[in-house]
Amino acid sequence: MMPTSVWILLSLAWGAALGIHSLEANCMDACLKEQETASLCRACKMGDHIAIRRKFNNTLYSVEKCTHIAPCFAEGGTDEACSHGIGPPQNLVASPGNHSHCPQEEELLVRWNPSEFGILYLQGFFTQVIADKESVSDCKRLRLHKTIDITDYKVFEVAFCVPLNTNYSVLVHAYPIPIGREKDDNVFATTKFRPRDCELLYGKAYCQDCQNFYGIAKVKCLKSWVPGNVTVSEIGTSIIITFELAPDSYGIGSYYIYYQVHLQDWQNTAVKHETAEGKSRLINVTLKNLACKMNYTILLFSDLRDSTQIRLNYYLLGNEEHFNGVVYIVVSLVVLAGIAVFFCFLVVYNTKRKSQPSELYSVDSDSLDLGPSPVLNPPTPLVFLCCSHCEGPGHTRLALALACYLQEHCGCQVILDLWEELAITRVGHMTWLSDGIERSDFVVTLCSRSLKRMVDMRAPSELESGGCHIVATASLIGEKIRQSRISTGDLSKFIAVTFESDFEYQIPRILELASKYKLMEDFPKLFSHLHSLELYSPGSVLQVSNITQEDYFSVRSGYALYSALKEVGIVPNNKLVD
Repeated sequence: MMPTSVWILLSLAWGAALGIHSLEANCMDACLKEQETASLCRACKMGDHIAIRRKFNNTLYSVEKCTHIAPCFAEGGTDEACSHGIGPPQNLVASPGNHSHCPQEEELLVRWNPSEFGILYLQGFFTQVIADKESVSDCKRLRLHKTIDITDYKVFEVAFCVPLNTNYSVLVHAYPIPIGREKDDNVFATTKFRPRDCELLYGKAYCQDCQNFYGIAKVKCLKSWVPGNVTVSEIGTSIIITFELAPDSYGIGSYYIYYQVHLQDWQNTAVKHETAEGKSRLINVTLKNLACKMNYTILLFSDLRDSTQIRLNYYLLGNEEHFNGVVYIVVSLVVLAGIAVFFCFLVVYNTKRKSQPSELYSVDSDSLDLGPSPVLNPPTPLVFLCCSHCEGPGHTRLALALACYLQEHCGCQVILDLWEELAITRVGHMTWLSDGIERSDFVVTLCSRSLKRMVDMRAPSELESGGCHIVATASLIGEKIRQSRISTGDLSKFIAVTFESDFEYQIPRILELASKYKLMEDFPKLFSHLHSLELYSPGSVLQVSNITQEDYFSVRSGYALYSALKEVGIVPNNKLVD
């Protein structure tokens, strides 16, 4: 039989083993899981067990979704208040990670160091990622597994997957926070994060499709979406607008088209969104029974809230008429009859010529009559007319009269800020100005002494007389001239005109490279420049009525220009007898 002393020793060893196992189980449940508290962790520290130490050393901390902020006293305790030192995390950095870990999103890596108080009395850290104009987008808790044994751990890291095209704020703080300091700014650290450009990560086609985003990023994408492949054409008195429909998943129900002629009421039409079902995504909208020879402003947008508008300007010529079959037959018969008469004339002429003796003859070149050359109908040039409104109402009326003369008599389509006040109010003066310069065929600047003084000296009158933007306008045109000179070397788009001959006192320095014309003496040259026609060519001379200084006032718009010149004190070369 086994001695009694041996049984006693075995019983004590077994009891000690059970006690150690029980203490380890309690420590693992309390320190390593959700119910981690300060008092129980101190018990874990007091139990000097190799198995527990080995378990602690495997993982320093873990990251999980936020649940709740642990109180400052031990759970299950009474009034054990904590008074440990706490400060904001140091060296907080938010940087992009490997986006392959976050399909269709960006990986955000948040790194920081503990405060100068260390992590001895901390249970972990809370990391919040907040998107612009939203509440907390995501929150993670870094839970320390060994807050006492590892007091000098330096760097912590938490990773997030965040949507693209959105700015974020990152906030990190340790817990538990001592009572009374929950709203103290000195316990938080914050930084900003901007994801990398979507096109850099996933390509242009992916990023233009709003279906690839969600949340506020998708809302921004839908607001900025506009119909693609927009084209405008005309048939007779109708304007046809063609554009590409949005994907069905965008939730667009209708598309609206507003159009107007200058200073007239807006008219509108709407077309419902059609599902694709394998068909073409393009759709045609026809605006019928419109007035010809007019400049139309067209707005195209969807029914999404705060959607972006496409703004178009189109000059309806209306040269193509629809005729019925009877008219076509009549025209054809007239043409055939003319051809028959012509051939009869040739036959009679040849018969008479053969009956007469042949004669040698010569033609004196001096006797040739160089009449006006036939002028075909060239495309209507789009002219952006720039003028100053800081020189008084008389100068403004002069600019308006010149614009009317160019548009009504000289076959040009003119862009003038006085005619586009609604558009300028809607998009802003600089946006309208830049767009007008880009899409126009020619930029004509009406120069004067006062304009040169304001632009060259950057006079503050532009700021003092509200609505006068001539300095900014001239500077922008000068920059466009510089860019064109560097890129293509073609400066024919830019023209400076004045009604007085001393160019050096009229035209600003930044416009010196532009083509210069003195009106009305050089107006035929300006006309040929705008229509890309030669004034003189072998055997022909370009003659257009009522564009010279001797007869421009014979038409209504020309007489208005003549009157405006007299009003501002510029005496035309040829005075008109009233």
